[in-house]
Amino acid sequence: MLNSTEKPVTILSPSEGGGLSNLTDVNRKTLTQTDEEFQPHSWDELKEILRRYLAWSHEVKNTHGSVAKFVCQERLHWSAPSGTKTGFQNPSITGTRTSDLEPKNPTPFGHPDDYKILRNDWPYAVPAGVAHIVVWLKTPFAVTEPDGHLLPVGQAQIQAFVDEKFGKPMKDRYGVEDGENRVLWFKNWTALQSVGALEHFHCLLNGADEALLRQWTREGERVMM
Repeated sequence: MLNSTEKPVTILSPSEGGGLSNLTDVNRKTLTQTDEEFQPHSWDELKEILRRYLAWSHEVKNTHGSVAKFVCQERLHWSAPSGTKTGFQNPSITGTRTSDLEPKNPTPFGHPDDYKILRNDWPYAVPAGVAHIVVWLKTPFAVTEPDGHLLPVGQAQIQAFVDEKFGKPMKDRYGVEDGENRVLWFKNWTALQSVGALEHFHCLLNGADEALLRQWTREGERVMM
């Protein structure tokens, strides 16, 4: 599976969790696309996308105080304590202790109650059949200071989780080689995160059907996410 932490592009060998051999047909087509073939959003489309996002963000901040508190309260159903001008602090980072945001295990993915998987409210412009989901955690990954780039130990933790949680079901459905090529993950460094107070990373899943997505996100259970 190809992964990225949003640094300048580095192609990893297959043994390092990446490599050109792991790209899907869609990935190869995108990477080999010429300038003439590329079709960017029109100016009117960009204005409409930005207008909708700003309106949504304004409403969320007026209602909840911050996007982070909205994600906690409405999407994750974790209580969001006050303590900063944004109205949110992660106790794993700050030392503040609360019943909901205090992890049960200090190691990322160490306890199933310490993370949740949600569909992205604002997915990227991906092709039909590609799902964009976000994995949210109560426990932070080890990153560099002050830039917040993911360290190798964090990359290994995410890769192991992605392989087990998403890669295995996709392999069962599509076969080992094809299934592995259908899962990508990336993590923005801290400066690029729109909800930096909460640890999270992104996954793109090519061909995951609705049943799998609902299983991963636990949609339809008594507590909706």
